[in-house]
Amino acid sequence: MNNNQSDLFEDEPSDNRHLSVTQLKMYLRCPLQYEFRYIKGMKIPPAGVMTLGKSIHSTLEENYRQKIETRQDLPLDFWTDYFSDTWQKSLEETVFEKDEKPGDMKDDGIKLIKTYHE
Repeated sequence: MNNNQSDLFEDEPSDNRHLSVTQLKMYLRCPLQYEFRYIKGMKIPPAGVMTLGKSIHSTLEENYRQKIETRQDLPLDFWTDYFSDTWQKSLEETVFEKDEKPGDMKDDGIKLIKTYHE
């Protein structure tokens, strides 16, 4: 093991030494990126498109979780409300690009949810 590899767990308490495949790949690609993300806890905030995708995904996931038991989709009002709530909760951590308008993106997300529900 070379010196760089021994730094993987340098600041970790012995009971927190977990290394996922994702962490290992990041470390092999860029040890400095690994240090910023996993040792110093610095995260890159999501862009608007990531927040949009995550909010849509969460809405669909919530519907299908309950559908396993009920065999029915939730009503459209639930979908749009759930999407809006998820979107709103994610706004604080989201960094929007210059051409991304949060209101327009939310409207696009609701349109996609409605289309999927049809």
